[in-house]
Parts: sequence; structure tokens; C-alpha cells
Amino acid sequence: MSATDLPNRPRRVTRRRRIAAAVLAVTFAVAGVTATAAPANAVVVGACTMKANDPHPSGHVSGRINSEGSMRCTIGMTEIYIRAYLEKAGGASWGGTTESWLNTPPGQTYSSFANTSCSQAPGTFRTRVSYTFRSPAGVNPAYTANTIYSPWKGVACGVSRMAPQAEQNQESAWTSENPLPEGVTMTSTGGGAELTFSFDK
Repeated sequence: MSATDLPNRPRRVTRRRRIAAAVLAVTFAVAGVTATAAPANAVVVGACTMKANDPHPSGHVSGRINSEGSMRCTIGMTEIYIRAYLEKAGGASWGGTTESWLNTPPGQTYSSFANTSCSQAPGTFRTRVSYTFRSPAGVNPAYTANTIYSPWKGVACGVSRMAPQAEQNQESAWTSENPLPEGVTMTSTGGGAELTFSFDK
């Protein structure tokens, strides 16, 4: 069934799709690259905002360490994929909920949460968020995918009150696996990062 045969309503992707595997693969060559150049007289038709949080003790569920990624678009998208991960220095990783949807309506927020027990603290953690957009026909960019990373953060919660310090040579700001396309901005929010994507036609 092609995208044009799908009903005009959001549909969650419940089976493992090749696009999900491609987003998560470190070797995915075209991630973060805009496929189609915008014409000189292009008109902006909408935007998507993605927010991601630094790892932190949960303020909602006692005894948990959280990370989160969320996405909201002002136009309907052919496909949206987002998944957050919480990683601990030394190799441990916890995958969050997978948000993979087709034919999304404008204005809806999709969030992925990853967490682990405070028994893992104190420790040094980071947030990793993978995302994909597929735009409607005629809208640029037609396809965008990437993975972003928070800096490593010392986290303590529960009975642990002393957070370890991150290594001095580690990144102090959010970074992306691949260069961000032209026109995409990533700014610090104090407790995380925010990316803004513009779409034109």
C-alpha cells in the first residue's frame, strides 16, 4: 500500500520498519541531509519543533532517572518517528517509547520517554534522541533524519546525593551525529535543547 492509499488520519506504525532501522544505524549515510533544494521563491508553509531534555531525576515518578524527546509540527506530516534513549557511561542503555506515525495532523505533540531506576545513580548519563520527518508531496525538505546527543551529566537521586562530575574533555553542549541541514537551528534551553525545522513549498 502506498502513502497515497493511506486514510487521511494518523496511524501508528506498529511493525518494525526499515526506516526505523535506518534512523538508528550509526552508518546511515544520508541522515541529517536535505534531499531537495528549495526554489528561490519558496514560501514557508510550516515548522516542526523538537525538544530534548538532559538526563535528570524524575519530578513526576519518585525513584527514576528520566530523559525525553518530543516533537510538534504546525503542518501535517507523511511520517514522524522519534525515540529517546538514556545512556550511562560504561555502556548501559535504556530505550524509550517509540513514536512512529503516518499521516500526522498538525499541532499534535509526540513524546518518547526513557528512564531507569535511581539505583543506577550516582552516575554519568546522557540523552540520545533519533528522529525522522517525511513531508507531504511538494513540501521541502522531503526527508530529514538525524540523532542528537546531550552532554554527559552527573546525576544523583534517591538516597544518592552526590553526582559525579563529567570528564573535562567531554562535550558541554548538545551535538548531532550528522551536520544539521541548512536552516535548522539547535539552541540550548537551560535543561536541554530545542531544534526548529522550517518547511517550504
